[in-house]
Amino acid sequence: MKRLLLLAVLGLYACGPMDDTTGTNTGSISSDGGCSDTWSSYGSGFFSSTCGGSCHGSLYTTQANVQSARSQISTAISSGRMPKGGGLTSSSKARVLTYLSCGAP
Repeated sequence: MKRLLLLAVLGLYACGPMDDTTGTNTGSISSDGGCSDTWSSYGSGFFSSTCGGSCHGSLYTTQANVQSARSQISTAISSGRMPKGGGLTSSSKARVLTYLSCGAP
């Protein structure tokens, strides 16, 4: 039931996540229902800055690696286990979870 509620909330939020710095709607899902965030426009930067370095090194520096671990990454972020020490705002968390649910295109 908790998982269903989380998916419902993410589904509603996915249509309009806010940029943390400007407060503007960035949207991971476009108005036609397609995903607007891509590896080059979002995923690569997010995973290299949030997951790379001393934590996971180069594990999540390729789109293929992120795509193959989408379920595990989503679970870790949803549960709050990752990133270590927190650091994601609710809108950043919603955006990356939406990106992953879109297949990490």
